[in-house]
Amino acid sequence: MNRTPENHPINRCTRPAQPKNASVNCLRRDFLRAAASGLAALGGFAALPAMAAPPVAVTAGADSELPTIVSGGQDHRVKRWDSSGRLTDTPGNLEDAVNVLLVLPGGNLAAGAADGTVHIWSLADGKALQSFTASKGAVNALACSSDGKMIAVGTADGAITVWNTTNGKRLSETPAHSGGVTAMQLSSDGTLLVSGSADKTIRIWKVSMAADSGRLDYKSNIAAHDDAVTGMALATGDSMLATVSADGYLKTWRLDGGLVGRMKVSDKGAASVAISPDGKLAATGDNDGRVRLWNLTTSAALPTIFMHDKDSAVTAIAFAANGHVLVTAGADKTIRYWNIENGQKLKTLAAHDGAVRALALLP
Repeated sequence: MNRTPENHPINRCTRPAQPKNASVNCLRRDFLRAAASGLAALGGFAALPAMAAPPVAVTAGADSELPTIVSGGQDHRVKRWDSSGRLTDTPGNLEDAVNVLLVLPGGNLAAGAADGTVHIWSLADGKALQSFTASKGAVNALACSSDGKMIAVGTADGAITVWNTTNGKRLSETPAHSGGVTAMQLSSDGTLLVSGSADKTIRIWKVSMAADSGRLDYKSNIAAHDDAVTGMALATGDSMLATVSADGYLKTWRLDGGLVGRMKVSDKGAASVAISPDGKLAATGDNDGRVRLWNLTTSAALPTIFMHDKDSAVTAIAFAANGHVLVTAGADKTIRYWNIENGQKLKTLAAHDGAVRALALLP
């Protein structure tokens, strides 16, 4: 799961701007507040009363089942939405904005917050399982082992820490970048971790999960972009890595660091990226409210363009498992569902009381 650096245009209305080489993700305010961890502050998932009307505006589009998702926002809330776009439950308020969400193997959900904390719940019953403070700066990226027992946390101070999800114990800490860590992806076999940063680089790390060590060993560095890396996606089977940047470009890579493609997304910078389940398409969100689709074989843009509110950054993107529906979130406080095949908007959710910063699809 990924977020973007502090100089992102979303900050025009949500957070102060920050220099290029700053260590804070551009989609998060570096509150630097010391937040108390503890399960009592989390609460559990509270079911909504049956009569509660869902905050959903239905727009013209195909009548098809939507993916079940969770979202996180600047309003400190994590919310779960069912396949009709109805809000079904929500945990209690966190102490700060929710920057990143990750569904863990075994049916748990992890959230990283702008106050440096990480929280883990059971999706089955909403029970708060774990909470710990990873950093004094914002948590911007999360990745976990295939068994869900260890989670890597990328933070605004440029560090990557690895934690035991069961007991909240820190296993390792690596000073990974000179700028904030903004995005991370773990290879399908769990042996390689790729990190992106406000320092404009991508770095590849060998991961040691032996004996619960969580050690990261430096493997390679890529001078990837001319500005902060703001998003990252890894294709199924690790066939391709996609990155976007505040420099406005989408780039695709092999995991050995070889550049495959380079596509201009926007003069105003790119904010988010996702790759379709079949690995043939990428979707990018920019800082002007546009969502575009790209043919990854030809590096050509498709004619379809989806829109959030103009001048409102598209902060998160996810393809549904069927590959036909795209889910996007924005600084305009909405989540939108799109039919990729005919270009129609299926639904718009008035999702949060502030910018929507994170999305995750549920199994």
